[in-house]
Amino acid sequence: MARDAEWVELVALLGRHKERMVDDFFDGFDGNVVYEGAVPAGDISDLVSSTMEMYLLLLAGKQLPDELRRLPADLGARRARQGVPAEQLLDGVRTNSRVIWNALRSITGPDQMECLVRNTGLFLGLVEWHVREVQYAYLREADRLQRRSETVRRQALRRLFEEPAPGQGELAMICRDLGLQADSEYALVVQPGQHATDCELCESGEWPYAHEPGRVTCHFRQVRLHESEGDEPSLSGRAAFFTPIQGVRGLLPALHTGHALLYAYDFDTPVLLTSKNTWAGVAWRAVEELFPPDLAPVDVSRVRALGPNARRRLLDTVAAYLANGSIKATAEQLFCHRNTIVKRLAQFEELIGLRFSVPNEAALVVLAIAALTREDGTYA
Repeated sequence: MARDAEWVELVALLGRHKERMVDDFFDGFDGNVVYEGAVPAGDISDLVSSTMEMYLLLLAGKQLPDELRRLPADLGARRARQGVPAEQLLDGVRTNSRVIWNALRSITGPDQMECLVRNTGLFLGLVEWHVREVQYAYLREADRLQRRSETVRRQALRRLFEEPAPGQGELAMICRDLGLQADSEYALVVQPGQHATDCELCESGEWPYAHEPGRVTCHFRQVRLHESEGDEPSLSGRAAFFTPIQGVRGLLPALHTGHALLYAYDFDTPVLLTSKNTWAGVAWRAVEELFPPDLAPVDVSRVRALGPNARRRLLDTVAAYLANGSIKATAEQLFCHRNTIVKRLAQFEELIGLRFSVPNEAALVVLAIAALTREDGTYA
């Protein structure tokens, strides 16, 4: 686009101050500080000089060579790859335009002021084009990098939970792609079904890793410093929870265990299945598989024969007593007189032929309760 002669002359005068404008830019924009070392100093210096040249040519209405025509787009994409925040990038672009405008004003004499005013719109349009091109390129590249990052992340998660387990070298690459420490301790939650769009764990922001292997969904995170049992996730549905898992390699076996528990305890009760509250049920299943009924170490048939209300009352009492070991605490928990608790425990001992006071027999009581309560779908 043709420029008037007076303006072209003013721009030519501006070009003689290019080195000063570059110095003024660095006086107002310290790239090492703003970019926090993400951008090499030489990169910034070369770019500022080229950008000044681009402005001078466009202000004078001249054709840009290919390398300067691509300059805004190259800048936006490069800064996105360098991880520079968009606002910091645009701050540099704005600083550049302010330096050029201030230089223009300083060299404009009284007799050229009308020319400057007349071409202010031209200058502002150029700045708007520059900012827009840089920003569009930045956003396009950031989106591409995000999609690539998500693809790499999904692939790494899938391989982490695939059989056969990854070798040492592959595991190191998986940890790199996911930002994990191979030897850290982890917590893992396994839930039945597909990953919900309104997932409670994802919405909490505390479980950054999610994967959907088959019929379950798992979430995991690194164990926090000074984490305690009180940090168990609060969920509205059934789930398996394990912590601490020693190292990234322990996640796959924990997932298999969680999957097995979820489909072993497939009732609708919203319970958090853990190693502590499922071991007895797992042990009883092993007993059932190994021993024929007439050789089983404990016979629960007489308890099973009770009416549903009587059986439930008895099982609740025994389960509470096994959990706290105190008749007084059990009575308070169930809002009963202590003598009532004593009678129920004695009744259970008679029905099952085992005594709570004998450790070896008490262990069998725990297995029996696990078997009976799991049948009712009310206890892990």
